Amino acid sequence: MANLRSKVVALVRLFTTKEDEFQAFMGTYNALFTDSPENTKADYDNGVPLQGYKQGSSPELEQYC
Repeated sequence: MANLRSKVVALVRLFTTKEDEFQAFMGTYNALFTDSPENTKADYDNGVPLQGYKQGSSPELEQYC
């Protein structure tokens, strides 16, 4: 039952999200996933430490969180 409730709550939030909030959220993808700092398999094979995103490193990342 909790799973159904979670789905209903998510659906309601989706339908009640304001346009500017939606656009701000969707706009984060271009900033976050272009030249992103994820490591590759080659990095792993070569022992390069994980990089990842730093909290607060960009307004887009703050909007995404």
